[in-house]
Amino acid sequence: MLWQLLHRYAGLFIAPFIFVAAFTGMLYAITPALENWLYQDQLTVQP
Repeated sequence: MLWQLLHRYAGLFIAPFIFVAAFTGMLYAITPALENWLYQDQLTVQP
């Protein structure tokens, strides 16, 4: 019973950090694609 209680509170304490790490990691992964899409006209040169 004590282990379940400790496990529950440890999960509630750690979960926000994991969610923040996952969200910022997702942003870090998709940033190059977003920048290419947003700044497409600045990244290409007309001959």
